Amino acid sequence: MAKTVSALLAVAAGEVGYSRWNDPQEGTKYGRWYAALTHSPWFGTNGVPYCAMFASWCLAQLGISACGCPTAACTSGLLRAARSAGKLKPASQGKAGDLVLFSWVKGGYYAAEADHVGFVVSNGSGSMDTIEGNVSGSVVRRNRSHAYVVGCITPDYSGEPAPKPSGLDVDGYLGPASVTAWQKALGTYADGVISGQDPVNKEYLYRLTSVTWNYGGSPLVKAIQRKVGAGVDGYFGPETVKRMQFWLNAKGQGIVVDGYLGPKTAMAVQRTLNAGKWK
Repeated sequence: MAKTVSALLAVAAGEVGYSRWNDPQEGTKYGRWYAALTHSPWFGTNGVPYCAMFASWCLAQLGISACGCPTAACTSGLLRAARSAGKLKPASQGKAGDLVLFSWVKGGYYAAEADHVGFVVSNGSGSMDTIEGNVSGSVVRRNRSHAYVVGCITPDYSGEPAPKPSGLDVDGYLGPASVTAWQKALGTYADGVISGQDPVNKEYLYRLTSVTWNYGGSPLVKAIQRKVGAGVDGYFGPETVKRMQFWLNAKGQGIVVDGYLGPKTAMAVQRTLNAGKWK
């Protein structure tokens, strides 16, 4: 199999849903693999936190190394290797396919230690989508704040640069590109503008930047309302935003339901558009 970003993320995504609590054997799948690899039975039987071994297992399926280290059981070991090799990047520079190191006590680029590791699926303004092992014992998808990120490491993809993620930039602003993608996904006229909105709702829609405030309602908003189970009137008010937030959470977004279309909700819309959830 090719040593590419898409191949690596496909391997990691294929493990989502694994839980050590449902594993019929002793320890964890990734610990048993690491124990056999290193001839250290301890890793296979004691249920040691396995986030780094999960990441190493995924890399090993394609023969990819990170900072010259193809396998690791310790996140701080990865951190030291990356710093020594000059390959640690701040959170804002993380790309799809990178390893991402976290510190729950004190994040940031200069944190001394790392507590956890996963893979970057996509990176936005202030947060990133990830796949991680050993989150409450399971392999999961998460959206993580940059505040907890120590740094990112690009593995060796045979010298090939990581491809730029396709789709919308997840930047937390619903401008013409995002609105056009929304319109195309829901089958309404695609002009990149949500038209005919009531100015009374401006305070609730502060990250919707491609909109006209001239009443009359919007076909796109009506389609959104039908999709998320809101009352259908064509106006994007706080109740519609709340219903949309509930709908987004059902798609795994984990945002606050407050009726405000702020940066987190806008990013959730962009992520779900990129993932084809609105079609």
